[in-house]
Amino acid sequence: MSDASATPAPRTPLLDAPFDLPMRLPSALRGPVEDAIARAVEGRWAERLWARDTTLWSDDVRVQERIAQRLGWLDAPEAFAERAAELTAFGVAAAGEGFERALVCGMGGSSLAPEVLARSLPMSQSGIAVSVLDSTDPEAVRRAAQVTGPASTLYLIASKSGTTTETLAFLAH
Repeated sequence: MSDASATPAPRTPLLDAPFDLPMRLPSALRGPVEDAIARAVEGRWAERLWARDTTLWSDDVRVQERIAQRLGWLDAPEAFAERAAELTAFGVAAAGEGFERALVCGMGGSSLAPEVLARSLPMSQSGIAVSVLDSTDPEAVRRAAQVTGPASTLYLIASKSGTTTETLAFLAH
Protein backbone atom coordinates (compact mmCIF):
# COMPACT_ATOMS: atom_id res chain seq x y z
CA MET A 1 0.00 0.00 0.00
CA SER A 2 1.37 3.43 -0.83
CA ASP A 3 0.29 5.02 2.46
CA ALA A 4 0.20 2.62 5.38
CA SER A 5 -1.27 5.31 7.64
CA ALA A 6 -4.34 5.78 5.43
CA THR A 7 -7.43 4.42 7.11
CA PRO A 8 -10.24 3.55 4.75
CA ALA A 9 -13.65 4.97 5.57
CA PRO A 10 -15.98 2.49 7.24
CA ARG A 11 -18.24 0.77 4.74
CA THR A 12 -21.84 -0.26 5.18
CA PRO A 13 -22.48 -3.75 3.81
CA LEU A 14 -25.22 -3.89 1.20
CA LEU A 15 -25.61 -7.66 1.31
CA ASP A 16 -26.00 -10.09 4.19
CA ALA A 17 -23.83 -12.66 2.43
CA PRO A 18 -21.90 -13.07 -0.82
CA PHE A 19 -23.96 -14.17 -3.78
CA ASP A 20 -23.30 -15.97 -7.02
CA LEU A 21 -23.85 -13.92 -10.13
CA PRO A 22 -24.80 -16.10 -13.08
CA MET A 23 -22.62 -15.55 -16.13
CA ARG A 24 -23.45 -16.15 -19.74
CA LEU A 25 -20.17 -16.42 -21.54
CA PRO A 26 -18.97 -18.11 -24.68
CA SER A 27 -17.35 -21.39 -23.67
CA ALA A 28 -13.93 -20.13 -24.79
CA LEU A 29 -14.12 -17.31 -22.21
CA ARG A 30 -15.60 -19.22 -19.27
CA GLY A 31 -12.26 -20.69 -18.09
CA PRO A 32 -10.25 -17.44 -18.30
CA VAL A 33 -13.01 -15.44 -16.60
CA GLU A 34 -13.39 -18.00 -13.80
CA ASP A 35 -9.59 -18.01 -13.36
CA ALA A 36 -9.56 -14.20 -13.11
CA ILE A 37 -12.36 -14.27 -10.53
CA ALA A 38 -10.49 -16.89 -8.49
CA ARG A 39 -7.31 -14.73 -8.58
CA ALA A 40 -9.34 -11.70 -7.47
CA VAL A 41 -10.87 -13.59 -4.55
CA GLU A 42 -7.57 -15.20 -3.52
CA GLY A 43 -5.71 -11.89 -3.85
CA ARG A 44 -8.42 -10.02 -1.88
CA TRP A 45 -8.68 -7.45 -4.66
CA ALA A 46 -11.92 -5.88 -3.40
CA GLU A 47 -10.59 -5.52 0.15
CA ARG A 48 -7.29 -4.11 -1.11
CA LEU A 49 -9.06 -1.68 -3.45
CA TRP A 50 -11.10 -0.25 -0.56
CA ALA A 51 -7.89 -0.05 1.50
CA ARG A 52 -6.39 1.95 -1.40
CA ASP A 53 -3.60 -0.57 -1.89
CA THR A 54 -1.89 0.79 -5.00
CA THR A 55 0.17 -2.39 -5.41
CA LEU A 56 -2.93 -3.86 -7.07
CA TRP A 57 -1.88 -2.01 -10.21
CA SER A 58 1.90 -1.71 -10.08
CA ASP A 59 5.05 -2.35 -8.06
CA ASP A 60 6.57 0.88 -9.41
CA VAL A 61 6.48 3.53 -6.66
CA ARG A 62 6.04 6.38 -9.17
CA VAL A 63 3.05 4.66 -10.73
CA GLN A 64 1.64 3.95 -7.26
CA GLU A 65 1.87 7.65 -6.38
CA ARG A 66 -0.12 8.57 -9.50
CA ILE A 67 -2.70 5.87 -8.81
CA ALA A 68 -3.11 7.05 -5.20
CA GLN A 69 -4.14 10.46 -6.56
CA ARG A 70 -6.86 8.86 -8.71
CA LEU A 71 -8.81 6.86 -6.15
CA GLY A 72 -11.14 9.64 -5.01
CA TRP A 73 -13.99 7.99 -6.90
CA LEU A 74 -14.15 5.42 -4.10
CA ASP A 75 -15.58 8.12 -1.84
CA ALA A 76 -17.92 9.62 -4.45
CA PRO A 77 -21.15 7.82 -3.48
CA GLU A 78 -20.88 8.78 0.17
CA ALA A 79 -19.75 12.33 -0.63
CA PHE A 80 -22.64 12.87 -3.01
CA ALA A 81 -25.16 11.32 -0.60
CA GLU A 82 -24.14 14.01 1.88
CA ARG A 83 -24.82 16.67 -0.78
CA ALA A 84 -28.11 15.26 -2.11
CA ALA A 85 -30.24 18.08 -0.68
CA GLU A 86 -27.88 20.70 -2.12
CA LEU A 87 -27.91 19.05 -5.54
CA THR A 88 -31.71 18.76 -5.47
CA ALA A 89 -32.00 22.45 -4.59
CA PHE A 90 -29.67 23.28 -7.50
CA GLY A 91 -31.92 21.34 -9.91
CA VAL A 92 -35.06 23.04 -8.60
CA ALA A 93 -33.39 26.47 -8.88
CA ALA A 94 -32.25 25.72 -12.44
CA ALA A 95 -35.80 24.76 -13.41
CA GLY A 96 -37.05 27.94 -11.71
CA GLU A 97 -34.66 29.99 -13.84
CA GLY A 98 -36.24 28.57 -17.00
CA PHE A 99 -33.80 25.78 -17.79
CA GLU A 100 -35.61 22.83 -19.35
CA ARG A 101 -32.63 20.54 -19.81
CA ALA A 102 -29.07 19.94 -18.64
CA LEU A 103 -26.60 18.80 -21.29
CA VAL A 104 -23.51 17.04 -19.93
CA CYS A 105 -20.64 17.53 -22.40
CA GLY A 106 -17.77 15.12 -21.84
CA MET A 107 -15.74 12.34 -23.39
CA GLY A 108 -15.15 8.76 -22.32
CA GLY A 109 -15.16 8.21 -18.58
CA SER A 110 -16.39 11.73 -17.87
CA SER A 111 -19.61 11.06 -19.74
CA LEU A 112 -20.13 7.37 -18.92
CA ALA A 113 -21.71 7.69 -15.45
CA PRO A 114 -23.91 10.64 -16.49
CA GLU A 115 -25.08 8.60 -19.50
CA VAL A 116 -25.99 5.60 -17.33
CA LEU A 117 -27.80 7.78 -14.79
CA ALA A 118 -29.64 9.82 -17.44
CA ARG A 119 -30.89 6.64 -19.07
CA SER A 120 -31.77 4.72 -15.92
CA LEU A 121 -33.21 7.25 -13.46
CA PRO A 122 -36.56 8.94 -14.01
CA MET A 123 -36.71 12.72 -14.01
CA SER A 124 -38.24 14.12 -10.83
CA GLN A 125 -41.31 16.37 -10.94
CA SER A 126 -39.23 19.39 -9.91
CA GLY A 127 -36.11 18.65 -11.95
CA ILE A 128 -34.96 19.14 -15.50
CA ALA A 129 -34.20 16.55 -18.16
CA VAL A 130 -30.59 15.45 -18.48
CA SER A 131 -28.90 14.30 -21.68
CA VAL A 132 -25.29 13.61 -22.58
CA LEU A 133 -23.14 14.71 -25.50
CA ASP A 134 -20.00 12.61 -25.90
CA SER A 135 -19.32 13.13 -29.58
CA THR A 136 -17.48 15.95 -31.31
CA ASP A 137 -19.19 15.17 -34.60
CA PRO A 138 -20.50 18.60 -35.73
CA GLU A 139 -23.93 17.18 -36.57
CA ALA A 140 -24.25 15.56 -33.11
CA VAL A 141 -23.29 18.86 -31.47
CA ARG A 142 -25.83 20.74 -33.63
CA ARG A 143 -28.62 18.26 -32.80
CA ALA A 144 -27.83 18.40 -29.08
CA ALA A 145 -27.96 22.21 -29.10
CA GLN A 146 -31.32 22.27 -30.90
CA VAL A 147 -33.29 19.99 -28.55
CA THR A 148 -34.46 22.82 -26.29
CA GLY A 149 -32.32 25.68 -27.55
CA PRO A 150 -29.25 27.23 -25.97
CA ALA A 151 -31.14 29.70 -23.76
CA SER A 152 -33.04 26.96 -21.93
CA THR A 153 -30.16 24.46 -21.76
CA LEU A 154 -27.79 24.28 -18.79
CA TYR A 155 -24.42 23.15 -20.16
CA LEU A 156 -22.28 21.03 -17.81
CA ILE A 157 -18.72 20.57 -19.06
CA ALA A 158 -17.23 17.37 -17.60
CA SER A 159 -13.54 16.48 -17.62
CA LYS A 160 -11.48 14.49 -15.14
CA SER A 161 -8.24 16.21 -16.12
CA GLY A 162 -9.56 19.58 -17.27
CA THR A 163 -7.32 19.29 -20.33
CA THR A 164 -9.27 16.94 -22.62
CA THR A 165 -9.13 18.50 -26.09
CA GLU A 166 -12.64 17.42 -27.08
CA THR A 167 -14.17 18.67 -23.84
CA LEU A 168 -12.36 22.00 -24.15
CA ALA A 169 -13.83 22.24 -27.67
CA PHE A 170 -17.31 21.78 -26.14
CA LEU A 171 -16.57 24.62 -23.73
CA ALA A 172 -15.36 26.89 -26.53
CA HIS A 173 -18.47 26.11 -28.60
